[in-house]
Formats: sequence, C-alpha cells, structure tokens
Amino acid sequence: MIIGNYQYTIDEKGRVKLPNDFKNSLESKMVITLGIDNTLEIRSKTIFDAWLNELLSKGSFSKQLRIIQRSILGNSFEIEFDNQGRIKIPKVHLAIIDSKQIQIIGVGNKVELMSIQRWDEFMKETGNDVIDELLLENYNNGKN
Repeated sequence: MIIGNYQYTIDEKGRVKLPNDFKNSLESKMVITLGIDNTLEIRSKTIFDAWLNELLSKGSFSKQLRIIQRSILGNSFEIEFDNQGRIKIPKVHLAIIDSKQIQIIGVGNKVELMSIQRWDEFMKETGNDVIDELLLENYNNGKN
C-alpha cells in the first residue's frame, strides 16, 4: 500500500528520488504516464499491465475510448530506479508538471506527481467539508 505525501525537487537532469517507503512498495520496473488533474502517475509494471488490459478490454470503437487510449499509451514510458534510487522523468512529462518542486503522493497502488502549487490548489478546493461530504455520499450511505 502506497500512502502519504512528500515534497521533493527534480534535479537538472529530470531525476527525482522517491520516498523509501514508496520505493519499497514498487517493483524495479515501473510505468510513468499521464494522470488526471495535471498529474503524472507511476505504477509498478505488473499493476500497469493489469490496468492497461482493463482499459483495452473496453474496445476502441468509440472516439472517447480511442482518445483515452492514445493519450495514455502514447504518453507512457517504462522507467527504473537508478543506483541512487532516483527515477528519470521523461521530458514530455516534465512539461506537464511545469515545476522543479513537486508533491509526491501515495494513492494506494500508484504514485502521483504534481507541482506543489497544484497540490496546494487541490487541498484548498477539497477542504474538510468537501471530503466529509464525499465520504458520506460514497461510503456507508451516511451510516457509521
């Protein structure tokens, strides 16, 4: 389980070290791809492959599915840890984050990367009242 969040800096070569507990939860081979809300997502290769099979199983006959598949697959890259425990973020992905200062967030079976500014905006948009409301709507139907 990958949980928690940390602030890190991307170096001049586009590399960043992931927190040790995240690194220990991922496999040596991973895939980095586009995420929702101007984020990047990193999954272990095994988890990415299962997620990809689910995505591809939906077919490609609808225009929306083709857009999703092209966007995800065309922007997915296999990555590995270097000897110092860093990953290299592809140049195309650096433009999406658009900051050297990033927030690294554990989201269960994946890691999300976003600029610290985007993280701060997200936290303001989703204050405790919003989170409480979403939890009540989506879990337990308002019951304890």
